[in-house]
Amino acid sequence: MRVRRLAPAALLLCVAAAVGHAQPQKGPTPIKPGGEFSPPGQPSQPSAPVRPTPTLPATPPLHVIPPGPPPVLTVTSPPPIYEYQKIALSMRIDHFPFDDLDLNRLPSVMHAFVRIPGITYGGPNPQRDKNGSIAFSVIGYFMSGFDGEVRIVLTSPRKGDSTTVNVSTTVPRAARATVTVTNTWSLKDRLAPQLLASGVGSFCNGQPPIGSALGILEHNGKLSFFGRSGPVGTACVFGLKEMLVANGIIGASWKVVKEGPGEQCRPYANFLYNGLRGAVSVDENGFIGDPVLFSDSLQVSDSGVLYATDNTFPVTVLKPTEIRYTCPVTLGTDVRTIRIILDKVTMLGPPGQRFP
Repeated sequence: MRVRRLAPAALLLCVAAAVGHAQPQKGPTPIKPGGEFSPPGQPSQPSAPVRPTPTLPATPPLHVIPPGPPPVLTVTSPPPIYEYQKIALSMRIDHFPFDDLDLNRLPSVMHAFVRIPGITYGGPNPQRDKNGSIAFSVIGYFMSGFDGEVRIVLTSPRKGDSTTVNVSTTVPRAARATVTVTNTWSLKDRLAPQLLASGVGSFCNGQPPIGSALGILEHNGKLSFFGRSGPVGTACVFGLKEMLVANGIIGASWKVVKEGPGEQCRPYANFLYNGLRGAVSVDENGFIGDPVLFSDSLQVSDSGVLYATDNTFPVTVLKPTEIRYTCPVTLGTDVRTIRIILDKVTMLGPPGQRFP
């Protein structure tokens, strides 16, 4: 009887042991990112915050200047300053962002101010001062118009640097004196007018069979060119030599007077002639366009001929003028005439400058 009572109890112990053996074994707690290892059965401790590794700011290269206020241009040349007068214009740029300035890299045209070409600036470049400014001077001249504005645009000389300097300022220019010559016959020797070409049988110069003297004549104290019609028509070309001034602007005014019945003589009638460089011609109203040629590379030879050299003085030139006219066929005394008059020559320049 006693053995029977123990059998069920042993059976229960075997089942319990089998169930306990089937359960998984507990292992160590996995390590979380940033955490620490915790043995089994112990709570995990909170991890300390991870501090970022301190980094030092990058040190800029020695030649890079930290950004600052925008550059400012100032002209330091004392007045008076005139148009078309050679000047070494002194300037200063404050807050200049580069180490130095290559004068040969400056723009050739700075709006109203023009660098005279052919001048190479040698020696060391102007250096940036400790206060951030740079001073320099450039040889050139002011053109008329543009309100005297000087404008400089520069880019960084360093490769890969897109820094740009864009500065401008306005320079007051002194009033110029006006000298006007109205008795233009007094300029005859300087302008050296001469007959350049004529059509066959044309009355261009001298004494024609009928009528008065023709060609280059004085008319009320003025230089004039007088022409008339003829039996075979007339085609004449006269020319004047250039006139120049070293500092200033020079110009001329012309008048055209025509007389006679019917078809009139006509100036600038497309008479083919190409013997003068850069010449202008007088039209019906005496207007010849722009008679002024400005150049900084012209000199005058002993014979009065202009040619290009390495001259470094700005020069304004009264362009050589071609007086061209044609007249219709005329028989008898039914004459048509034309008179082309140099009315006045004007020069604008510094006070005290002599002209002509």
